[in-house]
Order: sequence, then structure tokens, then C-alpha cells
Amino acid sequence: MLFVQCCSLGLQLILCITDNWLSYRATWNAQNRELALRDAGIGPYEDTNDRNALVVKRVDNVMMREGSEWYIRQAKELPKTGSSHS
Repeated sequence: MLFVQCCSLGLQLILCITDNWLSYRATWNAQNRELALRDAGIGPYEDTNDRNALVVKRVDNVMMREGSEWYIRQAKELPKTGSSHS
């Protein structure tokens, strides 16, 4: 029984790491997209006087969203981890 619990916990950790990695990669891609849009002066950067200020604001929003989603993912994992030890 202990072996099954250990394997289950190990699988949960691997899946959690995979979910986090996918989310981090999506955040990285979103940041790079914003930089490319800024450099090209297209999309939301087309009609602005200060592209740098806008890119900082938009990338900050991406980072804040990732931080919030990370906390949500961690909160969902806590009950699973806690219940496997009981």
C-alpha cells in the first residue's frame, strides 16, 4: 500500500511540474509576442506615443496573471497532497 501511495504522489508531482512548465512557457511566449509587437509598432502599439510604457504595462499584466494562476494551481494541489498522507 505504501508503494502505491508513493507512486501516486510521484505521479502527482510530475503532472504538477508539467502543468507549471506549460504555463511558464505560455507566459514566456506571451512576453515575446508583446516585445515583437512593440518593435514592429503594430497591434496595440500602433497608436501610442510611448511604446515602452505600454509594453511594461502589458507584460506586467501577463506576469501578474501567471502569478495568480500559479497560486490557484498550488491551492488545488494542497488537498490532494494532504489527503494522500492520511
